[in-house]
Amino acid sequence: MMTIGGIPAIYYGQEIGMTGKGGNFGPTDGNDIPRREAFEWYKDTGGKGMALWYKDSGPWWDNTNLKPNDGISLEEQIDDPNSLFNYYKSIIKLRRDHPAIAHGAYSPAINDNANVFSFYRTYGDKKALIIANLSAESQNAKLKSTPRVKENLYGKINLKKDMVTLKGYEVVVVEL
Repeated sequence: MMTIGGIPAIYYGQEIGMTGKGGNFGPTDGNDIPRREAFEWYKDTGGKGMALWYKDSGPWWDNTNLKPNDGISLEEQIDDPNSLFNYYKSIIKLRRDHPAIAHGAYSPAINDNANVFSFYRTYGDKKALIIANLSAESQNAKLKSTPRVKENLYGKINLKKDMVTLKGYEVVVVEL
C-alpha cells in the first residue's frame, strides 16, 4: 500500500492490528459497533481517550473485540521495534524519504513465483525495486533480469544472480 503508488489510506486501528467484524443484533445501527470499535490506546482497554460510549449498552459490548493485554494497543506496541505500529512508521518514512516510492511510475518486475509480487517505481533518475512475499512460507523467485542493487532501503535482499529468497511475508525495497 505504501509502495504501490497513489494515496495510501489507513483505516484507524489497522496500524496496530485491530480487527473488526459486523454484528448480527437485529435491525439496529449497533451491528456496526464491532466493526468500528474504540481505538485501543491502552493495554487494559481503559483510560483517558478511550471512546467507549457503547460500553455495557447492548449485545455488541458482550461480543467486543477489545481484549486487555492482547498485544493490540498503542501502549503495547509503541516501544516494540518489531510491532506492527513501528512497521507502519518505518514504511511511511521510507515513502516520505524516497521520491521514487512516493511519486514514481509503476512497472512490473516479472518473476516466476505467483506468491511473490515484484515491481519497479521510477522517478527521474531514481529507481526502486519492491519485492514482497505474499505467503507465510519462505519463497524463491527468479527475476526476469538481474538487478544491480545500489542500496537496501528496507529489509535486506537475499539475491544470487537473478534468484531472490524471501522469508514468509517479507518485503524488501532496494534502490537500483
